[in-house]
Formats: sequence, structure tokens, C-alpha cells
Amino acid sequence: MVPESQEIQFKRKEIVRIFVMLVGVSLIVFSLGIFIGRESPKMVLEPSVIPSVSE
Repeated sequence: MVPESQEIQFKRKEIVRIFVMLVGVSLIVFSLGIFIGRESPKMVLEPSVIPSVSE
């Protein structure tokens, strides 16, 4: 027989682990979104600037 207190602690550890994983994934996605958001305007602007300069 497993005492109830241990079972509750185990469930709490699982919940914390899932929560930490979710926070970690969301932080990675958020930081990637910021990085892509900063880099993509440069990539989009540069080709459109070059033809206008050559004209």
C-alpha cells in the first residue's frame, strides 16, 4: 500500500513537470517568433530596396 501523501506528492511532481515543459516550450516559441519577426523584415526589405536603387 502506498500512503496517500506520497501519491499526492507524485501527482504534484507530474503536474509541475508538465507545467515547466509547457512554459519552456512557450518561451522557445515566443523567442523564435521574436527572432523571426526581427530577421524577416530585413530579408523582405533588402530585395525590394535593391531594384529601386538600380532604377
